[in-house]
Amino acid sequence: MEVTDGKNAPLNSCISLDQNGMIIPEVSNYRRATMTSKKTTKTATPMTVEAAQRIQSATATANGGKVPKGSFAARAMSKAAKSKS
Repeated sequence: MEVTDGKNAPLNSCISLDQNGMIIPEVSNYRRATMTSKKTTKTATPMTVEAAQRIQSATATANGGKVPKGSFAARAMSKAAKSKS
């Protein structure tokens, strides 16, 4: 069994098994492998009224002309209305 750090780098050197076959990682290497921060470079695009209308139209088409309360389409329209004003 090969264990990786999420970037396909093997962590075999820091893995040991207990008597029941459970994995016991060393603390320093375990932290290095699992506590890396995820950096995102994309910024959020605001919901436009036009985009919300497309979402609402597709949802209504799929649900017999109705947009369910609390659906993504309803939330999108609410967010678009708030960002517009």
